[in-house]
Amino acid sequence: MPSTNLEILIRFDIKPENLTAFRTKIAELTSAISAEEPRTSSYEFFLDENNTTSVLCERYPDSDAFLAHIARTGPHLPGLLALATPASVYVLGSASPKAREVLVGFGAKFLAPVASLSR
Repeated sequence: MPSTNLEILIRFDIKPENLTAFRTKIAELTSAISAEEPRTSSYEFFLDENNTTSVLCERYPDSDAFLAHIARTGPHLPGLLALATPASVYVLGSASPKAREVLVGFGAKFLAPVASLSR
């Protein structure tokens, strides 16, 4: 049976003058998601050593959990996007047609598994 898991990787370019505000915004988002989105499996930001590139790794058990996340966080996206520019969006796994429709709006590229191991 194919997995319904959905993973989204977003690479952001950050201008140096926005770094402090970006760090504040992602801390707020992560805290709110932790408290209000029990079906979000993980939501992690990573930052390169130059503090100019961040990668967000989001994981959901299925597309419905992702869509619930978007419904809750959507109003906060303009604030984040004012601080960092999405350079690439990759979707790993099986996105429902509705999730795909949302993700296409972000310029997402969809990748299907070809070999995997999950425990």
